Amino acid sequence: VNAWHNLGVMNFQLGDTEGALQSFRTAISLDLNHAEAHYRLACVYITTGEEEKVRKEMNFLKEIDDGLYGAVEELLEATMSAEKK
Repeated sequence: VNAWHNLGVMNFQLGDTEGALQSFRTAISLDLNHAEAHYRLACVYITTGEEEKVRKEMNFLKEIDDGLYGAVEELLEATMSAEKK
């Protein structure tokens, strides 16, 4: 699980959005409660503008890690605010 998560982080840092999405989804398929993978997946969805998918990941995070839920919520709000300017 952690290997898939870490691969997703590396893919995202290298600009491989699709690779990151696949890696985080695989990590989550192996451990539905992997909060960090849900968080990172939500961050990728924020960068791709997929707000509905961000909200879905936030729903998982609200149940398993309130701190990461709050971090995604703040990031989403900041992104939406910046886009309005």
